[in-house]
Amino acid sequence: MPQTIPIIPIIPIIPIESRLCSIDSKKSDSFLILAEMLPPVYTNAVLADYHKKSEKNDLPVDMKQLSPASLKAACLDVCRARYGTREDQALLRAFFDGAADQKACLQAIEVHDINKFKPLVSLLRGKTKRPDDKIVELVAWLIDFNDRPYNPRKNYPEDPERKHAEMETPPTPPIVREGAKKKRRRRIIFVITITIALGMTVYSIRPHKSSAPIVIGHQACMFWDEDHYQPISCQPHGDTLVTPLDSEKLAHFRKITRPDTITTNSIGSLWYVRYRKTYEFYTDSGDHPIDPQWRLRPITEYIIRNHIHPEQ
Repeated sequence: MPQTIPIIPIIPIIPIESRLCSIDSKKSDSFLILAEMLPPVYTNAVLADYHKKSEKNDLPVDMKQLSPASLKAACLDVCRARYGTREDQALLRAFFDGAADQKACLQAIEVHDINKFKPLVSLLRGKTKRPDDKIVELVAWLIDFNDRPYNPRKNYPEDPERKHAEMETPPTPPIVREGAKKKRRRRIIFVITITIALGMTVYSIRPHKSSAPIVIGHQACMFWDEDHYQPISCQPHGDTLVTPLDSEKLAHFRKITRPDTITTNSIGSLWYVRYRKTYEFYTDSGDHPIDPQWRLRPITEYIIRNHIHPEQ
């Protein structure tokens, strides 16, 4: 009997030049479909590397503040420092409209529409569910991700924090009840805050000995006092960071001074940031109260287990 020769499947590896350039091409539907199949595991690996380097303060200076202008500046700095490999150069030609060499690339970045950097901001802030291939690869180039560009034969590690966060799906009824309680509590706090503000307004217009009365209203401000916000007038106060008064943050935003009291029950109601090599924990989301360029992230079981109660 004739022997049957087994058919070995061949995994196609699309060159990055074809894969990236085909995204803007309407001539080849087949290439377009292949180009849009960048797997989530690769995007997750790039984002995991970004978050790790961000916590270690190991990113380009301009990437500390996520905005189209700062990311454009970061592209210029990285292009000057390392024009990149052959694959990187193909990516830069695809993204920056055919820059032929390093000098041409720098010129192309300079004139590139700043609005085209907005998808990078959305991706790094976790607001994009299905990012464009070019956006993911450009972030990989910016942060110097070792395993770039995507190769289907490589095994990309998953971000443990993301994996734990995706696995943690509490029942719907407790979330609804807790959300209702939280809204009710915030409503009560808001009424109390307004009452206090009105009282302070009456106090401020009465004659008293204070040389710098607190101004309430459209000129009201606040500053961070160790673990909470305090109202203050909007006049200069030396090196103290003064921001417009936010009644919600004034009443509700607090720093957790006893992290050892945090448990897995806190997931969904607490946020954290690694600031100056130390993990800090807060009762609400937003920017860091002293250094607004740092964003607070939702606390996860991974953070609790490894950075709050590592001995358990």
